[in-house]
Amino acid sequence: MTKFLNQTLGKMIFGLKVVALKEEKKTISWGTILFRELIGRYISKVTWIGYLLAGLLPKKQALHDVFADTGVVLIRR
Repeated sequence: MTKFLNQTLGKMIFGLKVVALKEEKKTISWGTILFRELIGRYISKVTWIGYLLAGLLPKKQALHDVFADTGVVLIRR
């Protein structure tokens, strides 16, 4: 779902969207999506600190977003 809609079901409910910070296209590449998801799942199994960083970093990125050059933004409705 992240590839085609830039959202998962949970992000849709909360009005959030995944965006690429350095890619010029509107859609995120498969490589970026797969890297973000795989590294995110690995980090979440090892430690919860990666998600804590989202509250501390200026761009509000979790650790897997920092590695993948992505971010999660609030959709204005």
